Amino acid sequence: MPLDVLYEIFSHLHPQDLLRVSWTTKAFRRVLTSTSSKTVWMNSLTSVEGLPACPNDMNEVEYASLLFNPLCQCCYKSRAPLAWTICRRICKDCQEDETVYIYDAWSLSPKRYDTTNPFSKTLSEILPTHKVSVRSRYRRLWDHTVFLRTDVKTFFGRVCVDGLSDGDIAAIVEEYVKRLTKRNEFAAAGEVWEDLQEAEKDEAKERLKSLRYEKVIEKVKEEGWAKELEQHPSTYAALKDVAGVRVAKPLTDRAWEGLRRSVFVWMSDKKTERIQREARETISTRVKELAEIIDAKKRQGEPSDFHPSKEDICWIPDIRIIITEGSADEFEGLKAGLADRLPTLAAEFKETRSAALLPLLPCENPSMEKLSLATTWFQCEHGWCPPLRHSGVLVHSCFKQPQSNASESDKYYMNLVGRPWALGQGTLFYEKKAERAKGLILSVGGDLETMTHEEMDNHGHRFVRRHNTTLSFESFYSMIRVQDEPNEMLNWRALKPDEMPEYTLRLGNPTFSNWYCKRCWRANTLSPYESKDKQMGAIIQHIKTKHGIDQPTEEDYYFHWTDGVPHFVHLDGDHS
Repeated sequence: MPLDVLYEIFSHLHPQDLLRVSWTTKAFRRVLTSTSSKTVWMNSLTSVEGLPACPNDMNEVEYASLLFNPLCQCCYKSRAPLAWTICRRICKDCQEDETVYIYDAWSLSPKRYDTTNPFSKTLSEILPTHKVSVRSRYRRLWDHTVFLRTDVKTFFGRVCVDGLSDGDIAAIVEEYVKRLTKRNEFAAAGEVWEDLQEAEKDEAKERLKSLRYEKVIEKVKEEGWAKELEQHPSTYAALKDVAGVRVAKPLTDRAWEGLRRSVFVWMSDKKTERIQREARETISTRVKELAEIIDAKKRQGEPSDFHPSKEDICWIPDIRIIITEGSADEFEGLKAGLADRLPTLAAEFKETRSAALLPLLPCENPSMEKLSLATTWFQCEHGWCPPLRHSGVLVHSCFKQPQSNASESDKYYMNLVGRPWALGQGTLFYEKKAERAKGLILSVGGDLETMTHEEMDNHGHRFVRRHNTTLSFESFYSMIRVQDEPNEMLNWRALKPDEMPEYTLRLGNPTFSNWYCKRCWRANTLSPYESKDKQMGAIIQHIKTKHGIDQPTEEDYYFHWTDGVPHFVHLDGDHS
């Protein structure tokens, strides 16, 4: 083929393509590096939009190799970034041999000067510099300014010649300064062009990735996943992060065969996760709705009435099946009839739990009436909880079914709903407390065989202990610890009714607080950590239903720290 035809073809190629052609054979190398092919290279470089013109100190072939050959120009082994100011590609391994630090440049001068800088300008104002990052021994990156070693040697070789006058040296320096100005302008334009090229490459890669991703989506839909993708797009949005899905390569049939299995394994896992997540959300929502019904029913009743918790209700077999597996209509039917069903469930729960407590009583034939006696007290298995009467055991938070012996399905349900009530392994009848309770009952003339907790509370008995502090039956009883000696009981006495006006309320720790009824000295049954509005609402409802007062006032209730009972101190006694 004639050379003019070859030149015409080559002139339409990109400079990078011309370089690759020149690397194919020695014949093409000889043709494209000859002086007659200069026009070909000029036309090819001109076709690149925004590319700065070729510098005067290099030819077009060198310029094209500098731009489009990513290898180091010293070792030709590893890739190296383009340093526009020094017009070189130098890898890290070659930096030490090819460059010199700015503070070591004077060591290359063959002539020693008496002054620090004999020229009118510094070396960085005469020669092109480049910034390199060097990692220190402490693994920190430091930016250093370097010169190209050949530039420094060439400059000193010109200015260190014997016989040059100061004017000649100044002319050489001025020549280098002008050359540096042009080089800096060229470097600025080149960096802008390089940034545009990188942006275009990134955009092209993103287009290829997007096209491949869209192709993968089409393949997935063809396999029967179209409805799943349309209904739950957010679940499968991370499909693009699966290895091999978003890469800058076209999706061929061969590539899809290698990618297909991993994609569908990921899709199946995501579908399983979605179904499980929706099931958990459905269960949590249904339990929350049932809890609202249960709480509303509690607010309508008497605070002292027994109310099963939401955990107890949700663990009833037929209710559990509807919560976990029932349809929306079945659940709505459950909600509609739950309020009417709660009293019956409460009675059944109370009877069942009370029956579980009977074997703990220290008598041969215990009865249900025995549980309500003021001498009946129980101890929690943990030991740090206060003594519990019958009503307290039925709702005590420590009495929960353990997860250790539960099946996997039960553990899963426990994590979503909570654990149901179960009598603890270490729950015991509190004999020491029962004996001390007998002394309190006898001090007020009560009958040990018939006196109940409710009667002791309603009678409003008060007991004086040291420091003239008086407490109700349950509060005083709770203060007597198991480790107290028996003679500790000698420091108290029952308060006579005519002594009551001589005592007033003592405020306690406001952190543990509750609302109390002044008519029966009774606290509401809500947790002290509930909001004060809920606590106040419960005690107001108690006053309305128990005492028949339609509009309770501050004369009927008060706010105090919660220990189950109010505290009083003698007006003339020690208030500490």
